[in-house]
Amino acid sequence: MVNEGGIAVLLAQTEANINNRVPLSAYLDVFDTLSKDDELRTSPGMCDLIQLLLKAIRVHQMEIELLDECCYILSNLTFNNAENMTQVIEHGGIADIVEVLKRHKSVNFLCESAMNVLVNLCHNSDKNKTLICRSGGANVAIDCLRQFNKCANDGDEPIVVAVFHCLANLAYVSDNVKQLIKQDTVAMVMDIMQKNTDRRALIQIGIVVLANLSSHEKGLFEYKYKYI
Repeated sequence: MVNEGGIAVLLAQTEANINNRVPLSAYLDVFDTLSKDDELRTSPGMCDLIQLLLKAIRVHQMEIELLDECCYILSNLTFNNAENMTQVIEHGGIADIVEVLKRHKSVNFLCESAMNVLVNLCHNSDKNKTLICRSGGANVAIDCLRQFNKCANDGDEPIVVAVFHCLANLAYVSDNVKQLIKQDTVAMVMDIMQKNTDRRALIQIGIVVLANLSSHEKGLFEYKYKYI
């Protein structure tokens, strides 16, 4: 177990190497492990880590593996953790994650990690769901579906499932439904389900997306989704 003093040292070294990809990646590997610990995930130092992760995303916009590390750690930190969710929101993290998805929409594993952050930010917060939709989250989700709709390659199905979870959450808020309908989300989801009838997890969450979109009052289900 790493104590608060140890985390502070790691954070300082991470910040000192924020522009140096190789050592930065090594420190992120350590935080990857730490972010899976329930107790450490709620420690004060994680707020500073979130800021560093967002800074790293902005500095290393074209480093696929490093971006994936950052998004994966953020998805761990934001899983069912309101304080860490708030930190991501307050430091402009939604825009950063949306930009990752825009810039690298053909990279399935990176899109999955980034999409999971958006899904976690939706948890128990209609305000966040609305903010994500207005910040382009719905647009990049639809773009991902266009890219991976056939689930033709290894790693395609998980991103489609992650997008479906995101859309199910966004459609839980009635104010988002009109935008999603205008983007032809219903037809797209149905088409993907028809192309992938043998993929049970995809079909199940696809049904929830359609159910939430069919309600103009309130979504029927709220989903949280995260792999640790």
